[in-house]
Amino acid sequence: MINLILSVDDDYPTNLYNQLVLKEAKVTDQVVTLFSGKEAMEYLQQETNTVPEVLLLDLNMPLMNGWEVLDALMENEDQRLVSMKIFLLTSSPIIDDIERVKKHPMVNGVLMKPLKTERLLEML
Repeated sequence: MINLILSVDDDYPTNLYNQLVLKEAKVTDQVVTLFSGKEAMEYLQQETNTVPEVLLLDLNMPLMNGWEVLDALMENEDQRLVSMKIFLLTSSPIIDDIERVKKHPMVNGVLMKPLKTERLLEML
């Protein structure tokens, strides 16, 4: 069982839906939900917070999108974050985005929205 999943999406209904999928999948008892990339970085940089084993990160968000979060994580020297698995969430079927994600060194996979229990379990 996964200790902690951090779910980041700027859309409230999507976050609620993702929480339901995670509960149904029974992969964790603890989900922290945030609404922006900026909030995610602040959470991850706070040394007193538990580092999530899994980060579910929306690609398209205002202020700080998923790509910018990945860039900030790449520059971050906090070794606690190295073990975190990162899965990008997207509703974009654009092949270029998906290929870019697959080539990123920190990304473990892409999950299309809406999140599906079966696909989530396959990826984890």
